[in-house]
Amino acid sequence: MTPSLPPHEHAIGYEWALDSDREATVTVSTVDGLTEAVAIANEQTSGLAAGIATEDAAAAEAFFDAYQGTGVFWNAPTRLLDGFKLLGVPETGINLDRVPGPRGPVTYTDLYVRQYAVLPASR
Repeated sequence: MTPSLPPHEHAIGYEWALDSDREATVTVSTVDGLTEAVAIANEQTSGLAAGIATEDAAAAEAFFDAYQGTGVFWNAPTRLLDGFKLLGVPETGINLDRVPGPRGPVTYTDLYVRQYAVLPASR
């Protein structure tokens, strides 16, 4: 794992996984507090994953509660957000972007379609 440290020459939410020469890179930002960390994670990243490096368990828990993305990590690299690494099953790579929610690993067990039927009332 290679850190990209400030000052960044790229957007905070740069998708390193799409850069074949630097896919093992992770962006690191130093913040003045939890509010700034949550704002960066929620507003400047893709919503796929964010992590916090801290020894303060209460701060990590607050970060977990406030982050709106798919995967959240405490003292661990966000590269662990992978369907195979998490669940031991292949990942499909489906990207739904932020509609209806953040994207994330989709495994074959997730591949089903919901259908809702609205029927007229019985007479």
